[in-house]
Amino acid sequence: IKIDNLPGSQGPNEYGDYQGTMSNHHKVYENVVNTLNGEDVIDVNGIEGMKTVEIIEAAYKSIDEKTPIFL
Repeated sequence: IKIDNLPGSQGPNEYGDYQGTMSNHHKVYENVVNTLNGEDVIDVNGIEGMKTVEIIEAAYKSIDEKTPIFL
C-alpha cells in the first residue's frame, strides 16, 4: 500500500548500527533520569511499557502470519 501526501518527518534516530523512528526517545529517557533524581514523576509505568511491546510484537506476528491482531 502506498500512501501519498504525508507530511515529512525528521528522519530516523541513529543508534549506532540501528536506526529508530521514534522522535521522542530523548523525552522518555529524560523523564526516567529526572524521576530517579527526584525531580519529576514517572510518565509511563512498567505495565504500560510492557503492553506497548506486546502490541508491537502482535503487529509483527500479524504481518508474518497474515492474520488479524487479537489482543
